[in-house]
Amino acid sequence: MVQNLFYVAHSLTLQKYAFDDFTIAQVAKILNRTEEAMRYYNRSRNFINNWNPETFMPDADAIKGFMQVQSLSQNAWVFC
Repeated sequence: MVQNLFYVAHSLTLQKYAFDDFTIAQVAKILNRTEEAMRYYNRSRNFINNWNPETFMPDADAIKGFMQVQSLSQNAWVFC
């Protein structure tokens, strides 16, 4: 059960939180609220914590880097 929640949190980080924060940043920018725009833009970039540039697609060496969960307990990448 806990492992499933871990993967759901990973999915939410990318699909919901990062996208929502980026959208809020764009609206704040249009409204000339620069400080808030930068705060939400910077928050939207937290998805990078789930990016693993070392992963690759088997039999396709040119395709590298994928979103991947990082284990909090072992400081290691977890393959979904």
